[in-house]
Amino acid sequence: MNLDAIADDGDGSVGRSVALGTIGKLLPTAFVVGLPTHAGFPQASLNAAVLAAAIVSRAEWAVELTDHLAGPATPPSLLILRDGRGGYDVTTPATVYAAFNVNIVPRTPASVLDAFDALCREAVDGVLSALRERATRFRPGPTAIGSVHEVPVLRFSARDTSLAWPWQTVASIRISIDAATRPAELLTIHNYWTNVLPRAAAGLLVLADVAHLVTSAWLRLAESRFLIRAPALTAPALEQAYASAQTGWRKIGTILLAACDAVPAAVPLGFRERFQEMQRSQ
Repeated sequence: MNLDAIADDGDGSVGRSVALGTIGKLLPTAFVVGLPTHAGFPQASLNAAVLAAAIVSRAEWAVELTDHLAGPATPPSLLILRDGRGGYDVTTPATVYAAFNVNIVPRTPASVLDAFDALCREAVDGVLSALRERATRFRPGPTAIGSVHEVPVLRFSARDTSLAWPWQTVASIRISIDAATRPAELLTIHNYWTNVLPRAAAGLLVLADVAHLVTSAWLRLAESRFLIRAPALTAPALEQAYASAQTGWRKIGTILLAACDAVPAAVPLGFRERFQEMQRSQ
C-alpha cells in the first residue's frame, strides 16, 4: 500500500484513497569540486557553486530523468543544495553538493545515473564556455578558466557497494593519485581507506605503500598552496607530518589530522576522531 502522497484538487475523496503498488525513488547527487580563491580574485578560481548552479538548472524538471507512463509524469526536482563551508568565508566555495528527487517505475538506477551523468557534462561544458567568453572582456591576465579544458564527471566507484571491497579500493586509488583531485575529495578517499584497509588480511597490502600514497598526496597539495585553507599555517603542518619519523597507521593518522585543517570545507567530526585514534595506535 502507498499512503505517501496523493494529489486531490477536488472534494478530498481521492485523497482518502489507499493506492496499491509502489514506485522507485532515487537521489542522484552531484558533488562538485572547484578551485577556490579569495573573492577579490574571482578569475583565479573555478567556483564550485557556479558549476553546481548550472547542473541544478539543467536537471530541474529534466525530461531525460522523467518516467513517462499513463497519467501525469513526475519530473525530478532539487531537494538539497549546500556548499561545504560551516559559515561565512570570503573564499569562493570549494565544494557544493546537490541532490535531486527522481521517481522511477520501469527504469533502472543505472539508466538514470547514465542520464544524470550526461546532464552534468552538458551543464558544466556550457558554463565553462560562457566563462571563457566572459573572460575575454576583462583585462588580460592569468585565469583559472584558461587552464581548465574540461571538468571531469566521475562516478564514485569507491562507494559502489555492489563491488567487493578490493575493487572499491582500486577504484578509489585512481582518484587519490589524480592531480585534479581536490582536498575535500582526497580526505574522503583516505578516510574510506582507514575504514576498510585495517580489516584486510596483512598479506593483501603493504602498509608502507599505503602510507606513501597518503603522505605524498598531501605533500603535493601542500606544495600547491592555493588549493588548501590558510596555507601559511596548514602547509608547514602537512610538511612536518610528512617528515615525521612515525610509520604505518600512526603516520597516516598524523598527516590526516593535519589535512583536516587544510581542507577548505567542513570536515565531519568522525573523521578527526578516527585519525586521532590511529595516531595513538601502536
